[in-house]
Amino acid sequence: MASKRLKSSDIRMEEYKQAQVALRVYYSGAAYQGFSSQTPQPHTLSGLKMNTVEDYLFKAIFETRLAVPGADLNWSRAGRTDAGVSGCGQVVSAKLRIDNAKLTSLDEKPIDFCRVLNPRLPEDIRVTGWTIVPDTFDARFQCKWRQYKYYFLSQGLDVEKMSKAAEKLLGEHDFRNLSRKDPSKMSESFTRCILKISIEPVDDQTHVLTIRGSAFLYNQVRCTMAVLLDIGRGVKPETYIDDLLQVDYTGPMCGIASPYNLAFETCMYDPPLHFTSCSVSDTMVDRLSRISALYQMERMLHASCVLDGDQQSLDTTKTDPDTTVLEGLE
Repeated sequence: MASKRLKSSDIRMEEYKQAQVALRVYYSGAAYQGFSSQTPQPHTLSGLKMNTVEDYLFKAIFETRLAVPGADLNWSRAGRTDAGVSGCGQVVSAKLRIDNAKLTSLDEKPIDFCRVLNPRLPEDIRVTGWTIVPDTFDARFQCKWRQYKYYFLSQGLDVEKMSKAAEKLLGEHDFRNLSRKDPSKMSESFTRCILKISIEPVDDQTHVLTIRGSAFLYNQVRCTMAVLLDIGRGVKPETYIDDLLQVDYTGPMCGIASPYNLAFETCMYDPPLHFTSCSVSDTMVDRLSRISALYQMERMLHASCVLDGDQQSLDTTKTDPDTTVLEGLE
């Protein structure tokens, strides 16, 4: 006889072992209105607008009964990204069911979150790793630094000048003139610390800006890239960076670069998170291979971040991301 499939109303989460789980997420941002859910009640299925990456993560979590809609997920994320921005090292954390067996059972049936969640996610969103973390873990406030990459066509640009200008951003500065006002915040400090910044060749036509910081202001990376591109084109001198770092700068507002070339590459915690990893599905790799020049960045991102990137220490366990959902649950 086939096992009975339970409805969410039949599930009493207190009967199952639960824990705080950190998930590492890969996503192509082109089709979404940013990473963070824009709904006032994102922890209910009816409250999801399904236009952000988080909306689809919530939906997959509820559909696979890892959590019940309306429950307090203790949700946190390493960072927000705008519409169009991609990522391969985003980290989110939530209180989830971690075993298929009830607490009263002598058997343990630990959940593989990659196998469970990925079949319920769009092909351009994938959970690529997971790990159990302390109940007090917060993906945002315990993150030590975030790292972004911005890919750009470098033909006709003075990359050497761009690199010299970028070096001026290292260290702690007031970046109010290299960002945009965050509409969600009434007031904030504009001081941030850039820990690493470099421009390196990817191939004979493309370079990548890598920028690492403890935190970033709204649109700071895209504004920084726009300024560096102006310097590379000869539209602005190298000293333009010096002007923008002055708090009393009164000149024109700097530009903002396209979101489609930007990716949240990775983030770091202390102690480092050790993820049980799974590979990005072949269907997603094939999709990126078929897409034209507009999404060339994503193919580069897949190669440099997911396969060979500066990731945190990973376990080598591989799982098939296209396996069906939990036994007995639907």
